[in-house]
Amino acid sequence: MRTARWHYAEFEAGRAGRQLFDHSVDPHETRNLADDPAFSDVVAELGALLPDDVEDRRPPLRYDPDNDCLYQPEGARVALGTPCTAYVDP
Repeated sequence: MRTARWHYAEFEAGRAGRQLFDHSVDPHETRNLADDPAFSDVVAELGALLPDDVEDRRPPLRYDPDNDCLYQPEGARVALGTPCTAYVDP
């Protein structure tokens, strides 16, 4: 999840890791603050805002090896390596 200042993510409801980045001082997300005790309140606050069933609501993705892209059901592409050249699911 993103706010104007923070980017917070949990993997497998936090069991497989968490990430917290402060975009006001780290716009390139190079320092993960999730395990820093100074930011435990921010982690708790943002974590509480995540829906419990977030993993159940993620859309399935399909990989297109020819374009090195992931397709979402709406047709949007997420580039992995090379840039995607079109934004419509074929």
